[in-house]
Amino acid sequence: MEIDENGVLRLKGRIKAAKDVVYLKSPAVLSGDSSIAKLIMKHYHERFNHGNHNTVMNEIRQKYYITSLRSKLRKIAHECQWCRINRSLPKMPSAEGDLPPERLRHHQPLHVYGVDYFGPMSVTIGRRHEEIRGAIHMPDNTRRTH
Repeated sequence: MEIDENGVLRLKGRIKAAKDVVYLKSPAVLSGDSSIAKLIMKHYHERFNHGNHNTVMNEIRQKYYITSLRSKLRKIAHECQWCRINRSLPKMPSAEGDLPPERLRHHQPLHVYGVDYFGPMSVTIGRRHEEIRGAIHMPDNTRRTH
């Protein structure tokens, strides 16, 4: 770390030769508990539309190095009134549609279709022998009745 000409503590990086990179070369170091860091985090949280932590962290790290950034951003999002309202679970369950008539025919089992099971059958897979069982779907018009 080093102190620049304005008295700001900055991280020393190894990319000073990069010409098109401005802010990532030496970000300012701030304590996560300082009031200026909290204001910066809140500003970026609101500027990026209360987005996820990774997006906000990426944007903050373009200019600043804030200690314990992830946990501080979680705390800001937890205290944010907009996030609390819009990310909460609904109080009432959503209205569900009616059941189809096939599900309501409890007195006519297998009215629409049926399933028949068969097996076991011996099957060879490579050098291994296994026993398998099967199921057949039978449409309504081919199903036998007792």
